[in-house]
Parts: sequence; structure tokens; C-alpha cells
Amino acid sequence: MTFFLARGATLVCSKGGAPSQLAVPSRDGSGELPDGSPIATAQDFGEANILPFGTCKVTQQACKPSVLLPWTSAGDVVDGDGIGWLTQDSKCVCSVGGTIEAADAGQDAIEVA
Repeated sequence: MTFFLARGATLVCSKGGAPSQLAVPSRDGSGELPDGSPIATAQDFGEANILPFGTCKVTQQACKPSVLLPWTSAGDVVDGDGIGWLTQDSKCVCSVGGTIEAADAGQDAIEVA
């Protein structure tokens, strides 16, 4: 079973003080779960997508996620542009040094052929 990361997935950062949520833009009907929630792709790594994680353990200030590279370990299923959808195994790294990953995918498991 594969868990895709959907809008509202709970994220954690190894250097963050609190969980956060994943914000995913609408996909115009492409890359959506049966309930209509858009699925995140490897390109959803900007500050509009990854919300703050409370107080940063490195800077001791309010978290401002700074992810400069796309998510890794995107799934084999891709959107119309060939960009991999994110799964529960996807990760990205903040420039401060934290590893960001999903604590909850925001949806139920889907069978992937």
C-alpha cells in the first residue's frame, strides 16, 4: 500500500519544535484523491507549501522553512508533467539542517498498480 501526501498532511522537522501541515495547490482535477484533495508533488517544497514548525531548535527563533531542493523519494506515480507524487517515504531538507518528513499522509492508503 502506498500513502500519497495530500493537502493537510502532517509534517515534522527534525529541528522543528512543533508539527506542521503541507499546503498543496489545486491541480485542476489532475492528481487528486477520490475526496478531491490534491496530491503533493516533488515540486511542492516552497514556503507556500511547507508551513512553519514552531520554534527552530537551531536558531531558537520562529521557524521559517527554507527548502532549496525538491523532495526526495517521490513515488513512481507521476503527474501530467512527469513530476513524482509524494509518498509517506518522501523527505526534504531545510537549509538550517532539519529533515522534513510526513508524520501523517493526510489520507488513507491507496492500492497502486
